[in-house]
Amino acid sequence: MKKNTQNTIQKIVDAGYHLFAQNGYSATSVDEIMKEAGYSKATFYLYFKSKETLFLHIMNEQMEERFQTSMRCFQKKNLRGLLTGIEHLIQTTNKEHSTALFLEFMANSHRYPEIQRKMSLLYERWREFFVVLIEQLQEEGIVQNQLHPRVMATTLISIFNGYNNQHYADPSINKQEQLQSIIFLLNPKIYSQIKQKIMNI
Repeated sequence: MKKNTQNTIQKIVDAGYHLFAQNGYSATSVDEIMKEAGYSKATFYLYFKSKETLFLHIMNEQMEERFQTSMRCFQKKNLRGLLTGIEHLIQTTNKEHSTALFLEFMANSHRYPEIQRKMSLLYERWREFFVVLIEQLQEEGIVQNQLHPRVMATTLISIFNGYNNQHYADPSINKQEQLQSIIFLLNPKIYSQIKQKIMNI
């Protein structure tokens, strides 16, 4: 793909990302996207069949980025790596527009089967990743084994999503409190030992 073509596509994607997050999918038109991108409406259809196609393209990029972020955050399979990973994951998912756009994906998942399918696949990838991580940490005694790894993985993802959604509505939500609840879920004994360290993060 030529550099000029890549630049054009990226400008369209960036404009769509911004407007979908700011105004919502339904309230955003192709005309508005192309006006922000700085191209004619005809240019849009050289690269995307429809507004939905662009939305799915952006969704694929964002979902893959979120998954790769999760993997990078938990590279070290030990206690320090666990604490650092949780902290980094909370910080990196609070990027401007990221949560707003993710909520748009969720809101439109029941209207578009392709979006619902991709959201389901993403969550399953996250669960599989966290299940493997939790199993490894359970073997090392870092994570409690009273809960099944898949149940714990689903709960962790729910906590991360819930925190991001609340932080989007109320930025004063306390990060340390979220870290405390996650560590307590993973291992109450370790939580009591490192509580002060968590409060100082």
